[in-house]
Amino acid sequence: MESVKENRRAHMTKIRLKKALIKLRQNKPLRCVTVKELCTLADVSRSTFYLHYDSPEEVFYEIEDTALSRRETALAKSQYAKGSTEYWLIFLDNIEQYPDIYYILFTQTEEKKFKERIRETYINAVPIKFLNNEDKNNLVINYTIAGNIAILVSWIKSGCKMPQKELANLRFAIFGKINTLTDEDTKWDEKRSA
Repeated sequence: MESVKENRRAHMTKIRLKKALIKLRQNKPLRCVTVKELCTLADVSRSTFYLHYDSPEEVFYEIEDTALSRRETALAKSQYAKGSTEYWLIFLDNIEQYPDIYYILFTQTEEKKFKERIRETYINAVPIKFLNNEDKNNLVINYTIAGNIAILVSWIKSGCKMPQKELANLRFAIFGKINTLTDEDTKWDEKRSA
């Protein structure tokens, strides 16, 4: 019975450390967060911190993994077609449940692991072989992902005020036409440049 109590205590300590780190990350990059300030804000001793983690980075990577796993699990359970509005709504629901975490993940440029996983998810969800040139495909993918992230950051900043369905429809109105691009659309046209 003692191990259950200890596990619960350890779990609660980790939650407090994660919440404290999220709060600290709103004002400073991860590399500037110290163990001392993290422990002070979480009301945890340094020795307790080191029982669970080696660094603030390790705490953050656990937060990141948890957020991504939740999202990926929810999307995997979906019977909706990848890239569909319903599929997108599942992602929006996950963001709305954890806006502080996603805001940090989307806006902190040092979080390359998260952005790589978002890119992988996008590539798996949306057909991207619409152009015969791999470089052009990568440019379109990068543009689309950056645009989607910008929309999500604005939505989070607004307090997720716009209803999820309306945001999903707006996103599809903006980015849905990208899937119909052809090589002909990307050729230089003297008439368009004038």
